Amino acid sequence: MAVIDQYRGILTVLVEFDVDPLDSEENVAHIKSFLDNVVRNQPGFISANLHTSLDKRKIINYAQWKNEADYQNFLNNIEVQKAGEKVLSLNPKSVLMKVAFVS
Repeated sequence: MAVIDQYRGILTVLVEFDVDPLDSEENVAHIKSFLDNVVRNQPGFISANLHTSLDKRKIINYAQWKNEADYQNFLNNIEVQKAGEKVLSLNPKSVLMKVAFVS
């Protein structure tokens, strides 16, 4: 479960997928399966939270990792890349962030 706290020092990763609205639900299912079956088991993984835009053209994953090294190890893992081929085919764009303020 995500805990948004600027003092924890964890890595936040925002992953954006631009998708066809007609395939949005199917793509969410693929991403969710990948998160549940593969990503969840990676060292340093904390949480993932999927959001869909109201027009169903974007899917955003708000993810948290213990640190950047764990996230990079996840990205470079060949087995993870093979298991995530369908998700990677959606051309995700990632931004690495830290929490600056919580209100």
